[in-house]
Amino acid sequence: MPGTLKSSDSTGVRHDIYQFLINHQPHSEDPFDSSPIYDAMVSGYSALSLQNVEKRILVLITDGGFSCTSVAQPARSGYSDGACQDWEYPDTVNALITQQRTDATHPTNTFIVGLPGSNTHGEMQGSYATAPYSMLLALSTYAVSGSPATVDPTCDSNATFTQGGTDPATPCHINLASGAFDASKLADAINSIRGQALGCTFDLPDPPPGETIDPNKVNVETTTSGATSTIPKRSDPNNMCTSSPCWDYTSDMKIQLIGQACQEVTSGATTKVEIYVGCETVVN
Repeated sequence: MPGTLKSSDSTGVRHDIYQFLINHQPHSEDPFDSSPIYDAMVSGYSALSLQNVEKRILVLITDGGFSCTSVAQPARSGYSDGACQDWEYPDTVNALITQQRTDATHPTNTFIVGLPGSNTHGEMQGSYATAPYSMLLALSTYAVSGSPATVDPTCDSNATFTQGGTDPATPCHINLASGAFDASKLADAINSIRGQALGCTFDLPDPPPGETIDPNKVNVETTTSGATSTIPKRSDPNNMCTSSPCWDYTSDMKIQLIGQACQEVTSGATTKVEIYVGCETVVN
């Protein structure tokens, strides 16, 4: 199939993507050390803004980099790579990510995955230079800027970027930098992001004009990895539903999946949550 062919093959999707990249800026001007991640993110955000969807997410999977400021159009200021001001300022990246998350019209959350190679500090990697700062620290701050509500609560979410800053003890992005590349770990990371982006709290559907929704006639159904279940509303507000799924209303009358229900929805490879109104609520 075309999607499985390598970029070095004569045809296929990857061939076409590779040909586009090497024939357009910045690679066409700097073919030996180009990582135009900032501009790729701008293009991604632009494409997502055109989609009429409830939630927008951008996932950045990177082995580090963030160069090409000197050949960007317009050019941006950056740290020197020894020849020109080419390495991206992380504060510039954080500003872009925050701007997209807080956009009033097309908000987009950003998730960060760091692959092997994304734990550099300015040292050489073979014949290639690396950014002159802790890449782990930079990526961690990007994750907090991109989706602060979903980062691990135990991570160093209060860390701010400085060029001389050290690696965070617990990065806030998905850190796969240690060891060799592992496709299964990357797949698990993407599934984790899918669940985090979906979340466990949902608005009630809008009622027909002139009508209201009876909160005692609402039911929740989930489909996870092909298995469909009706989730009961908990009768005891102290029940954390760790052994069987449940839901309840939040203080602002949203549907919140609790315990096992939330875990199943956020960890499933494919997940759908449907809210129905009109029939007596199923209560456990």
